[in-house]
Amino acid sequence: MHAVIFLLLTLIDITSLILIVRRLRDIRKNPHKYDETELVNRADDYASNRDYCRFFKSLSHQYSGVGLLLSFLLTALSGVLLWVLDRLIAGSGTSITPGARGAGIVAMLFLNLIVGIAIIPLHIKTPFFTVMVDGAFDGNRRDIWKKSYIAFLILFAITFPFFTLSANHYTHYNESGITHSAFFQIDETFTAYEEIEDVWISVGHNKHGQFSALRYEVLLSDGRRLDLSSTYYNENTLAIHRYIEATSNCRMHIEPLSEDDLAELQERLSPERLAIVLYIFEGIHETAEPSSFHAVEDGISRLQSKHITGLRLKKPFVDKCVEKLSHCDKVSVQNRFQENP
Repeated sequence: MHAVIFLLLTLIDITSLILIVRRLRDIRKNPHKYDETELVNRADDYASNRDYCRFFKSLSHQYSGVGLLLSFLLTALSGVLLWVLDRLIAGSGTSITPGARGAGIVAMLFLNLIVGIAIIPLHIKTPFFTVMVDGAFDGNRRDIWKKSYIAFLILFAITFPFFTLSANHYTHYNESGITHSAFFQIDETFTAYEEIEDVWISVGHNKHGQFSALRYEVLLSDGRRLDLSSTYYNENTLAIHRYIEATSNCRMHIEPLSEDDLAELQERLSPERLAIVLYIFEGIHETAEPSSFHAVEDGISRLQSKHITGLRLKKPFVDKCVEKLSHCDKVSVQNRFQENP
């Protein structure tokens, strides 16, 4: 599915560029087609009989708000499309949303500004949209067509590849392993949990030495380190950690929490979230029940012995975590876990 979607988006990119170039060529060869004198006259009559709010500079300025709304709507639809494509690629797996998806949405916002303000209104041949477009650009109608499509060509050539690469950038996991595709990676990398040899768990700090994020990195089968870091660990981080516990003999490189980090986490996190963080920072837990949440619950007594009191796991939170780990029952418990059936 990943290859099909990437190929489809690439074909859309190339086909669209060809169509835009053909439109520009037609504007140059057949300029009379784009004068649209009758439509311009109708628009002038329409504008002469309309008042506009004095907050705006002109009637065209007032109408341009419709173009902006259209641009934002198209950008929102682009974000939805990215989500749909991610779900198609993930299949039955769980998706971890990458930050690069925002780059694709921002890129489409720039593209959709010219689409919503100029390209679509030019093709809707009504006085309303003619007034809106003609006021936004200097020159006659033919020049507006030319300027709009030149801007469209430049923006499309720059922004749509970012959209394609954003759809191509993802991380998914299921009971078998982790699938990852980097921003500029054409194919994808699948790493089974038993293939993971190293995991790095630490706290990230900013240039002032203050807490910034909790880091969780795994070594993929192709030798790259995959950063699963987030500001705070969540159910996805816990699920991956539990899968690794159940099937991997990896080396855990853990940088202990400092007293300042622990104090800040206690202040910022709910007891449930803090339990996840402390559980993961304890590394590998010897348990033969990877699908249960008992290991976290059993860890509460150890956490309380470290003078962290008041930690209780609420049932809705436990149910949510167990649901995330529901496929763990299918994982064969090997090596050290077979010693403790």
